[in-house]
Amino acid sequence: MPQQRLARDLLLDREGDRAIPLLRAGLRAESPQLRRNSLRLLVQLGAVSAADLSVLLADVDETVRVHVFRALRESAAGGALTADSGALLLRGFGDSSALVRRAAVAAAAVHCSESLQGPLLRLLLTTELGDVHLRHSVRMALRNHLLQEDWLQRFAGGLRLRSEIAAVADLCLAVKSAAGAAFVARSMPVIAELQPARLPEYLQYAAAQVSPEAAGAVVGAIRSQFVERPDEQVRLLSAMARGFTERRQPIPESVLTWAESLVLQQLGMRELGDVQALQQERALTWSAVTTSGGVSKDNCWGVTTSRRCADGVEGAVLFSSFESGEQKTGRWQSESFRAPSEFSFYVAGHDGFPDRPLKQVNVVRLVDAGTGQVLRQVSPPRNDVAQQVSWSLQGEAGRPVRLELVDGDSATAYAWLAAGRFSVAGLNPSDQSRRRGTAIALIAEFGLQQFAGVLEHLTVVADLSGRECSEAAGALAKLRGSSVLAALALVPQMPEADQQLVWAVRGSFGAGAQADSMSLLKVAFHGATAVEQQQMAELLAADSAGAAVLAGLIEAGQASARLLQRPAVQLRLQAVASEDVRRRMAEIVAQLPEETAETDRLISERRQLLSERVGVVESGRELFRKNCQICHQVAGEGRQVGPNLDGVASRGVQRMLEDILAPSRNVDVAFRTTTIVTKDGQAISGLLKELTDERVSMTDSQGRETILPAADLDERRISASSPMPANVAEILTADQFVDLVAYLQTLSRQTELAP
Repeated sequence: MPQQRLARDLLLDREGDRAIPLLRAGLRAESPQLRRNSLRLLVQLGAVSAADLSVLLADVDETVRVHVFRALRESAAGGALTADSGALLLRGFGDSSALVRRAAVAAAAVHCSESLQGPLLRLLLTTELGDVHLRHSVRMALRNHLLQEDWLQRFAGGLRLRSEIAAVADLCLAVKSAAGAAFVARSMPVIAELQPARLPEYLQYAAAQVSPEAAGAVVGAIRSQFVERPDEQVRLLSAMARGFTERRQPIPESVLTWAESLVLQQLGMRELGDVQALQQERALTWSAVTTSGGVSKDNCWGVTTSRRCADGVEGAVLFSSFESGEQKTGRWQSESFRAPSEFSFYVAGHDGFPDRPLKQVNVVRLVDAGTGQVLRQVSPPRNDVAQQVSWSLQGEAGRPVRLELVDGDSATAYAWLAAGRFSVAGLNPSDQSRRRGTAIALIAEFGLQQFAGVLEHLTVVADLSGRECSEAAGALAKLRGSSVLAALALVPQMPEADQQLVWAVRGSFGAGAQADSMSLLKVAFHGATAVEQQQMAELLAADSAGAAVLAGLIEAGQASARLLQRPAVQLRLQAVASEDVRRRMAEIVAQLPEETAETDRLISERRQLLSERVGVVESGRELFRKNCQICHQVAGEGRQVGPNLDGVASRGVQRMLEDILAPSRNVDVAFRTTTIVTKDGQAISGLLKELTDERVSMTDSQGRETILPAADLDERRISASSPMPANVAEILTADQFVDLVAYLQTLSRQTELAP
């Protein structure tokens, strides 16, 4: 073979066009090999015609016929051959040789013609399922044809057979166009009949790609298909909205009506004025933590209705660690509540093999909410049938407590726990909080102003948790377009916030509220931690009005002047603040102690601390999961916002300390902070993940992604600063910092995040 290639190259180089007569004679030679080589050289010389290919297509040797279509493909790709190509391809589609048919299809993939769509579809439907290669080639060629939206519209409009409709709908999934989405939407009845298991996949595609004109049909198909699955409807609704946003198209009325309907459904309301539906008894929230107390990213707890109770009740709703696998461990911890005088519940499960002593690692326990002291504890009954447990709490009645379900057994059998039917109704499994959060998110995402009154009611009257109240207030602030209210919305979820302030803030969001938002904001900043101040400052610095408010707070000493040195705040202020505000802030920053000297002192102190203390690796791992994994990835776990930290231990302690405490000293160009300013004056800072002609994707220091249409971009600035928060020393205590570094020092290239 190498010798043949060398001979062909020498012939072309030495003889060139003079060899054409000889090569044409070679097309009629007895040797199939000579006919193939002659054809190949003529193609390279640009001297082959459609007539030549037509004659050779009748050759008895299938390899010669294969080379005909290779020649056609190469000529078509170069734009030199167009005459009679369609007729040649049709002959190839019907060739007796699978190899020839495959070569013809490959040529059709680059030599597209609207007339070939029907023959390609028929070839796809008549090719045996076992000929995987040919079927794949046909699908690729037909896909290339369907990329032409006008071709697709005309072709799809003429399809009548269900098998044809299903085949083209399947190919549309690879054709991201409004025409494809419209065809899929029209084809839902056929898809539901022939491919019911794939219906969600088709609906998701249609939702993301559909045009405003065809949106109504897609909405109708989704709502009828998922009547009993509102969560799936919410997911597809968001996908549809993202598609319209990225294409800079207005959201159709049919989609907004759908969103309104879902909000009402999630809140359990019959109509907008049905505020009575919001007066439900609030369910206490539960959170997953590790057995050591850190926030768990891998929750082993779920809900089951498959257990029977000792009193004969079937299908009771219980929290359970069984369904996700008995080897998983974790703690399911309730929100604090006032202890009743009597407390009962049902529990099932095991704490080790029945013929061995209890391990005392799977337990249900009641603990003091403030100190964590265990007040009552019980092991599972070593029974799959849930048994009742009753505790007399006369001495603890009224005391703030929380309930903990602990699965600490990683064995493969007899290592699970289930509990429920708690006498305190708010402890029982409920999705009320989740559904309410979904509704609030939809109101904010779609700007549903008609629900402003509902949000006001939730923040002021309803007995929401701090997190839920902040979500509702944040959505209301977005509807009102106020950065001041957006900053205040964080107050209810601040764990150490004064309750009088929390309720004053909640009242400030109510209808007709007369509360002075500025006064409340001053009080909030005064008592906020460094992390909470930065979160509020970032929200204020999103527009010029908020920037002026933040400047006033800093000048009055209510907010830390160091906020002006935080990249996320600093860059937003530079982008949206007025010239006067920028001048005043520059004067304040100029008077601050030299950051480098202070940072060097801190690095030195922490280096000394590390030499004096031994960190706890396990605690450091949990701190990493809680604080760092939203941006950094280790062993495939975590988000890829900042640099991957596999092998970070090789940097050495000093560099590691600098990267943590002075993140802007050594910033890779790929991880520098970018600030974009939109045409309506909004400033967004973070890591630029994607910039195309259609959209811009930014990720901030908390790992949150913001996607905007590229056409909304007014200005883009790149800083040498890192988007990583520079206040890690303020976020973590000294012991926590030592534990975190101890964990980072274990990260070699082969490190796994979990033990």
